[in-house]
Amino acid sequence: MIFAWALRARGLHWLVSQGWRITPAIMRELAGVLRDAGGLDVVLGVDGGNEAWHLPENTPEHLRASVDAFRSVLDVPIWSLTDGGEEKADLDRYSGSVYDVHGYRGGHVADKIRHAFGVAYEQRPMCRLGIQSEPPGAWSAGSLVSIMEYAEEMDAEAMALLTAMHLMSRQMSVYFSSPGVSCRERGEFARQPGFRESAAIVSVLPSDLMQFQTLSHGGESQRGRRILCATGEGDYLIRADHAIHDDGRFVIIAYAARPGDWVVGLKVERGCELTTIDPVTRDTFGPVRYWPDDTLGLHFRHGRIITGRLL
Repeated sequence: MIFAWALRARGLHWLVSQGWRITPAIMRELAGVLRDAGGLDVVLGVDGGNEAWHLPENTPEHLRASVDAFRSVLDVPIWSLTDGGEEKADLDRYSGSVYDVHGYRGGHVADKIRHAFGVAYEQRPMCRLGIQSEPPGAWSAGSLVSIMEYAEEMDAEAMALLTAMHLMSRQMSVYFSSPGVSCRERGEFARQPGFRESAAIVSVLPSDLMQFQTLSHGGESQRGRRILCATGEGDYLIRADHAIHDDGRFVIIAYAARPGDWVVGLKVERGCELTTIDPVTRDTFGPVRYWPDDTLGLHFRHGRIITGRLL
């Protein structure tokens, strides 16, 4: 209850998640405590359990009964059963009002970003909206974020781009870092890479981004739909993943297969007006009009965000 009061005093909200054994009785009691500590002014949503594999009794039926017990006392609008993995069948099996996914932690920054997009674009879960409740985390010395390849790449630019990709892929984004596992000293959160940048990136994205109807990548199979063309291959691939609204507005995240001092040109395939955004500083360049076969020049370590509209 003290934690709930602290959140309320700071205008923050709680996604209630349990790591281990739960029952309907436990969840009903927990909801009563949180109701008395601020209710829906504090609690944003609930899942039945952190991950499905923790205990054999965490079946969809058991988790649904537990979540229903919680919501009978505190009727939060956002809820899922648990993270069940990245395959469509499991995303659907454990979904509620949203699906829950713990983002991929393998590979380089680009692999982590691409997987977030792939959940929405390739798997197409039954629920249109999701939540990345435990995505790849920021790296810091002595980090408690475990089992993450190339953790040292997770700097402010990577974290802001990953957050933007979550939102573009219709997923709520949780900022994950070592203090989120165990906070060891006051002010530790604010020193983590991307702590401010990840939250601030929302300010440069369309407020209705999750309602954009079309997701597309920049590869050859999307000719005629894509706006910017992906280029290169292997370690030199520059992806260009799109979200396009029916009214012609769009957001594109262009990012490299590996971190580096990238100076690249992406071919423009459709007439448009583009603004390029640095995900760390949020400095913008544009809007500038481009026509088919023009080239958009970019310079970055991990990637850039491009917003605009079709002409």
